[in-house]
Amino acid sequence: MLIFIIVLCVLAGILEALSYIYAMKGISYSSRPLTTPAEPNETFYIESTITNGTYLPKTYVRLSETIPYALVDTGDGMLESGKEHETSENTNVTMVLSNAGFSSKITIQRMTYDARLSSTLYMLPRQKIVRRIPVQFTRRGRFFLKGAYISCGDLLGFFSKTESFAVDEEIVIMPKRCENNAVLSTLGGFLGDVSVRRFIFEDPVLTIGIHEYTGTEPMKSIAWKQSARSDDIFVKKCDYTLEPTAAVILNVDHPTDISPTEIETELEYCFSIARVVCEALNAKGIKFSFMTNALAAGAEQIWPTARDGLGTAHLMAIFEGLGRSTYFPSKSFTELLDSATKKVEQGRSYILITPYVTPVHRQGISRLRLLSGLDVLMIVSSELDKEESAG
Repeated sequence: MLIFIIVLCVLAGILEALSYIYAMKGISYSSRPLTTPAEPNETFYIESTITNGTYLPKTYVRLSETIPYALVDTGDGMLESGKEHETSENTNVTMVLSNAGFSSKITIQRMTYDARLSSTLYMLPRQKIVRRIPVQFTRRGRFFLKGAYISCGDLLGFFSKTESFAVDEEIVIMPKRCENNAVLSTLGGFLGDVSVRRFIFEDPVLTIGIHEYTGTEPMKSIAWKQSARSDDIFVKKCDYTLEPTAAVILNVDHPTDISPTEIETELEYCFSIARVVCEALNAKGIKFSFMTNALAAGAEQIWPTARDGLGTAHLMAIFEGLGRSTYFPSKSFTELLDSATKKVEQGRSYILITPYVTPVHRQGISRLRLLSGLDVLMIVSSELDKEESAG
């Protein structure tokens, strides 16, 4: 009997040692946002996946994830998890995510710019656990998922090993929509004029139909073949020659004597204005291009210009660039205007968005207006009443 107990203890010791040595074996982790670019102040999900790739259970797994500044939805309301606090003390809040895919209490540790979400799990052999955390971001920008630390314990729970898992994923939050009444009213009138200009000239080659003669149409418009086949006179209905196009120019260059807080306020307002301008052009069916001197983090392939286009893909490419944009210009305002002037097209409408404007810049804008043959809509954020919003 004694020998049996000794053998049993030896086997248990071997299993305990092996369980500690291979505690992290087969553990994998990934995390990604389910929506990007995402809307500010709207809930979307960060999906985390942890997998036990072995044929043995993991009796103790502690998962500690780090997410960027956000609001975490607890089910009872939004829990602020990344705000900078006046006190240096960290606050822990325990909650249960009902949509996590498993029952898991999560402790949220609030830090200065991040939030750490910790939970303890039990994993079966070959099990994959997927957790979706509902979050909101209150401000525009580019944020990074910073991975996780995972600890796995031995068979008896005496010891544990910890490994870090890096994640190469980012979240892009688009700018908010500008709701300034003055901006929306001015933009609506300008786009109305752009749409009307399309119907000024007809193309005699592009016939899209016929209609009965009313007595006011010129003789050259009569459709002789169709008229000869019937007892009435018919007139050709032609398509219009002018396809309306526009160009949106966003400037982020600013005077050096402006405070950082004021610069941030004005540029964020410019990004919001740029968004509603692009949305309005798209809604009107007006093809538009986009040009800016804003440096955008991680967007070399889609920024700083976008060619003429329409549709959701065109908008989202621009909105992603706006979400990534920094407050640093790649060139001066004057150089941006020079670039636009070199590419100017007769009959194209130009919409210029800028935080500030000087008499020197107005000269460049006048030149752009002269070469395009049309008025340039200029929106200067610092000259707007920001308290005036659409009801």
